[in-house]
Amino acid sequence: MLLPSAPQVPTGLTGTTTITQANLSWDSVDGASQYNIYRDGTKVGESITNSYKDTGLIGSTTYKYKVSAVNGVGESTLSAEVSLTTQVSGS
Repeated sequence: MLLPSAPQVPTGLTGTTTITQANLSWDSVDGASQYNIYRDGTKVGESITNSYKDTGLIGSTTYKYKVSAVNGVGESTLSAEVSLTTQVSGS
């Protein structure tokens, strides 16, 4: 019998940006009940789906994101990092 374990590490993290928002998505992880989203090393949100919108960002700024999968046993290690740069605000 397999012992319960924390979920696998999310893969396929990618994203798009606007001036003030990053739209993240990644591949679903079997058995995950939610995902934690980290920006520049700090947890900024949670999602029960494999996508997340991070709002209130600053234009022309680069942010580094990672995600983890969570279940009743624990949290996976963090995904590979993706760097996203928000768009330039209108002049």
